[in-house]
Amino acid sequence: MLTTIGDGTAIAMAALPLALLPGRRADEMLTIGIMYAETLALGYGFDSLLKSVIVRYRPYAYSTSTAPDFTNSDIAASFPSSHATLAFSAAVFTGYLFDQMNPGSGLGPWIWAGGLGIATAASGLMIAGGDHFLSDAAAGALIGAATGFLVPFLHRELLAGRTPRDVSSISLEPSLGGINVKLSF
Repeated sequence: MLTTIGDGTAIAMAALPLALLPGRRADEMLTIGIMYAETLALGYGFDSLLKSVIVRYRPYAYSTSTAPDFTNSDIAASFPSSHATLAFSAAVFTGYLFDQMNPGSGLGPWIWAGGLGIATAASGLMIAGGDHFLSDAAAGALIGAATGFLVPFLHRELLAGRTPRDVSSISLEPSLGGINVKLSF
């Protein structure tokens, strides 16, 4: 039951950036949509990469009341929490862009508190439901928060003609082992 509520809450969080769209021009909406797609792709890329190299059984695998189904590969994919990655990337992405697009707005703290509060609740429900350990949720939250901040930050910096810390280019490249992040100095 708690896991189902946590699933729904995390999925609902994915729609949070829609709050940024009212009153925006079509080109602005397209830019926000592309940045959000990049945020989710980067977050899930890191999440999936970690899941593929770190085998961590879900908490319910250690239950003595029911025998776990080890034929289901998802049982070994506890770390990091994809739900936390999704929820925190949406919360931070929305909070950061809201602040950038509405400087001085008194709603900023409410957007941040609401988004981060709901993301925390979704992660807590997944822990309480026995699907994740606290460290799984913390790692997912860190990945989500980092990508939710970095993607719009880098767009802003590159749009302004600045390259953060003398990085001349940043690219994601597919490789046989997953995804490579290439920084050129």
